[in-house]
Amino acid sequence: MPRPIVMALLALCACDAQPQLRHMVAMGDAERGRAAIERYECVACHAIPGVDGPDGIVGPPLTAFSRRTYIAGSLPNAPGTLVAWLRDPPAILPGTGMPDLGVGEAEARDMAAYLYTLGSPGDPDAPIPRRASVPPEDRLAAERAAAALLEGGGGPGIPIERAMEIVASRIAAAAQR
Repeated sequence: MPRPIVMALLALCACDAQPQLRHMVAMGDAERGRAAIERYECVACHAIPGVDGPDGIVGPPLTAFSRRTYIAGSLPNAPGTLVAWLRDPPAILPGTGMPDLGVGEAEARDMAAYLYTLGSPGDPDAPIPRRASVPPEDRLAAERAAAALLEGGGGPGIPIERAMEIVASRIAAAAQR
């Protein structure tokens, strides 16, 4: 295993995870996005700050959306992923409860741009930022996995790739807390 990868892994273990606070959506307009979210009546299922409606409870509230690590609990929260999700959720995650509303590419970019304003600096509805830290037991597991990588193995019966996945997933889970 190349030493730079191991050193990067150790660096991740040594620092606190910080959620990304801002995402940029190419050619997205947040105000048009807010209007599109109202037009598609997304508040029928979600509570969305700044959008008038019933604050539905079928789907998760979208407060501080820009600070989330995942979309729909398993998809990386990235602009391209969010745009694809808004356009056709069942195509991205079969069996999801979120319906395909026929959102076009431009509208999806605008909606994503609005969602990424939620929880960004200056958002009055954003909760007070909280630094997520890696719990001691996860930090210890990550350090052991990194030490095993330095020795050329993933530990007793654990392939290197799996050890790295475990470390990455625990760091991501800590960022969610």
